[in-house]
Amino acid sequence: MNNKNVLLLFGKTAYDAMNGYLRELGAAFVKMGYNVDYLDGRDEDFPEKLYDTTLNNDYKFIMACNSILTGYDKLVLKDSIFCCLMFDHPACLFERIDIADESVLIIHCDLRGAEYIARYCSNVGSVGFVPLSGSYIEHRIPFSEREYDVVFTGSNNCSKEIYEKRILTLSADNRQIADKLIGIMKDDPMLMQQDALSMLLEYNNISVNDRQFYIMMARLSGVEAYMRAWVREEVVRTIIDSGIKIHIFGNGWEKLECEHPENIIRMDGYGDISLQAVANSKISLNVMPWFRGGFQERIASAMLCGTIALTDTSTYIEENFNNMEDIVLYDLKNIAQIPEIIKEVLSDEDKAAGIAAKGYEKAINGHTWYHRACEMMETIDDSISWLTEVRNHADGNAKEYQPDVSVIVPVYNAESTLENCLGNLVNQTLNNIEIIIVDDCSTDRSPELIRSCQIQYPYTVKVIFSDKKLGPGGARNLGIACATGKYIGFADADDIMDVTMYQKMYEKAVSDDYDIVDVGFYKEETDENILYVGDDCTGLLDDKKRSQLIFGAGGYIWSKIFKRELFEGVAQPFRENCILEDCDFMIWMFGKVRKIGTIKEVLYVYKYYPGSVSRSQELMFYYNNVYQAIEALNLRLSGLDNYQGIKEAVEAIIYKIYSCALNRCIMENCDSRIVSGNELIANLVKLKNKTTQSDYDNNKYVKLELNKADIDIMKKIDELY
Repeated sequence: MNNKNVLLLFGKTAYDAMNGYLRELGAAFVKMGYNVDYLDGRDEDFPEKLYDTTLNNDYKFIMACNSILTGYDKLVLKDSIFCCLMFDHPACLFERIDIADESVLIIHCDLRGAEYIARYCSNVGSVGFVPLSGSYIEHRIPFSEREYDVVFTGSNNCSKEIYEKRILTLSADNRQIADKLIGIMKDDPMLMQQDALSMLLEYNNISVNDRQFYIMMARLSGVEAYMRAWVREEVVRTIIDSGIKIHIFGNGWEKLECEHPENIIRMDGYGDISLQAVANSKISLNVMPWFRGGFQERIASAMLCGTIALTDTSTYIEENFNNMEDIVLYDLKNIAQIPEIIKEVLSDEDKAAGIAAKGYEKAINGHTWYHRACEMMETIDDSISWLTEVRNHADGNAKEYQPDVSVIVPVYNAESTLENCLGNLVNQTLNNIEIIIVDDCSTDRSPELIRSCQIQYPYTVKVIFSDKKLGPGGARNLGIACATGKYIGFADADDIMDVTMYQKMYEKAVSDDYDIVDVGFYKEETDENILYVGDDCTGLLDDKKRSQLIFGAGGYIWSKIFKRELFEGVAQPFRENCILEDCDFMIWMFGKVRKIGTIKEVLYVYKYYPGSVSRSQELMFYYNNVYQAIEALNLRLSGLDNYQGIKEAVEAIIYKIYSCALNRCIMENCDSRIVSGNELIANLVKLKNKTTQSDYDNNKYVKLELNKADIDIMKKIDELY
C-alpha cells in the first residue's frame, strides 16, 4: 500500500525554531504529493487529539523534533514508525533516547551525532543523517543596497551561568572530569565532547564499556552546553571589541562581558523579522552548535537570502562548499582573525557580492528544505521496510528474511584503504547482501569511517566493535556468529573487489548447489592473475580432487564464498591472535566439502602492503605462528572421516610449512649454517615427527612443490636431530 499520509507534531521550542522546521518540511512533503496533518503537543488535550487522529487515520509516519512518543507509541503508531528529528547532541537527550525501541527512527542533523547514536544507542530502531536547511524570503535585496554589515541571530546563554548550574553542582569526581574536558575542548574547539572524554579516559588508562561511556556522557552533558555558550561569547566578543558592530536578534547579550558593548545593536523579534534582517545584511554570522559533521540553519538561511554565510566549519561544510567562493570560514583555533576576515570581505563589495551569489546558487540547487525532505523520505522508506521485516518475522506472518550472502570484513587500523574496500562492497550488484564489519580495536580513524558507513547503509551494514584485540581470525569469528546469509564470504579491509563479484558467485552457487564457489584474483605483489580452483577440481569431490585442492589452493579465503552450513556446530572456525589462521581453515574446508564451483573471471584484487601483520619479519613471532599452524592442521584434518584418503596431501602441506620454518631458523639463528643444538629447530623436528608419517621421497606432492635443496635440508636436519 502506498501510504501518503503523514502526521507532524509541534512542541515546545525556543523562538519556535523547531516548529518552523516542521512547517518547512510539511510544505515540502505536500509538494512531494503527501497529505500532511499537524498536532500541537503543547495543547492540554493533546493525548486525546493524538488518539482520535491516529485512530481515524493511517499514517506512514509520525514526526516530531527532539522527542520520543513516550507512553503513546504502542497506542498510536500501529504499523507506522515514529521519526524523531534530533538537533541536539544525543547526550543531552539521554532520557528520551534511552526509551526508544525498534519503531523509532532518529534522523540527526549532525553526522557525528548520528554516529554516536549508532554506536551507543542499540535500542533505537534505526538512525539516519540529514543536515538542516533554512528559510528565505522571495525578494532578494541587491547586495550593495543592504542596510546591515553583520547580523547574528541567536541568544547568549551565558557560559558562567551554565557552569554554575550544571558543572559546579556535579559530584566532586564528575566536576573534576568536567573541568578537564573543558580544558581539552578549549585547547582544540573542533573536538566533540565524546572525543575529549575518550582522550581523557585513554590518558588515565581507564577502560569503560559502551554503556558506561554513554552514561558518563549524559552526566557530563553540561560540558557541551557550556562550550557552546563559551565559543559563541568568544566569537561575538572578539568581533565587537575590534570595533565592528553586530546587529543581534536574541536574548541575554546584555550579560556579555566585553570592552565595547556599544557595538552590539540588539534587535527585537524573531522568525520572519530576524529572517528579513538576514536578507538585508551582507554577512550573517554563525557559530556552529558543536556540530562537527553537519550543517546549520543559519548558514542555509543566509545563503538562500543571498547573504554571505560566515561560520566555523565541519566535515559536511568542507565537503560541499568552498571557502571564499560560496562561503566564508573562520578557524575556532584562531578566533582573533575573525575581525580581519570580516574587514577583508567588506573591503571588496564586488567580490563579496560574488561570494553571496555563488552561495545562493549552491543552496537553492541542493540545500533547501525540499532537498532535505527528499533525503528524509529515502531514510524513512528504508526504515519502514526494515521494520516491516522485523514485525513480520516476530509475528510469524512472513517468510523469515535471510540475506543471500554475508560478507565479513575484519578491520584493524585500515583508514587509508577502508573507504575503497567498503565502497565496492556497499555497491555490489547483489541486492540481498549483508556486510558485517568487525573493528578489532583500531586506534586510527577506522571506527569513524565504519560508523559513517553503517549510518549511510543501515540495512546492509552491520558493525561489531570488539572489546579486545582478537586478530583477523577472531574478528572473523565474531562476524560469523552474527551472520545470517545463506553463504558467507570474507574480504580484507585493504583489498578491492569487483562490484559484480558476489552476485556472480551467489548465482553460481545456487545454480548447482555448490558448497564453495571460487573466483580468480589479481595478486599485486607478483603482478599475476590467479585461479586456484581449475576445472579438474570442480563439481563433486573425491579424495583425489580434495588432495589436489589441499595442496594447490593455499589459504586464500577472500576469493570464495562458503555455504553457511559448513560453519554450524563449529565454535571457532578461525584461530585468534595469529597469522596463517586462514591456512588450516581453508585446507580443513577442502577436506570436508562436498561440491565446489568456479568462476573464470578475475574479480578480486589482493593488494600488497609490506608492513602488514602477515608479513612480520620477527623470528619468534613467525616461529610461534608456524608451530601453531602445523598443530592446527594435524588436529583438524586428522579428525575427518576421509583423512586417510587425503593424508598424503595434508602431510605435504605440513612439510612445506615446516621447510619454510627451518630455513628461517637456519638463516637467522644459525648464521646460515645447518648445525645441531638449536632448540627452535629441535622443537620443529619433534612436531614434524608427531604430525607426519610419509617419507619425503615417497610423497608425490612434496616432490611437486619443494625443490631438491629444501628436501636435502630437511634430510640433513633429520640426521642432526
